[in-house]
Amino acid sequence: MKAGSLLDTMSIQMGCTYLSDLCFLSGFQYRKLAEILNSLPAEAFDLREWNDALHYLTRENQPGMNAEQSRAVLIAWLLKQ
Repeated sequence: MKAGSLLDTMSIQMGCTYLSDLCFLSGFQYRKLAEILNSLPAEAFDLREWNDALHYLTRENQPGMNAEQSRAVLIAWLLKQ
């Protein structure tokens, strides 16, 4: 399942030309991304990958204690956009 980083996977799943396009998705697209991440088990990527994605999109530096927590925080953030 894992061919690259979580951010790369997210970018590909959303059809982004560039990784930075993830920062400019519409609210609908963020909800779609949340659905995609919700279908991924937390253990599909390591904690560092989840924290990197969380920081990249939210610009906050509050890493999760484990992959499941970071995944949940990222999904919650996406659903609020």
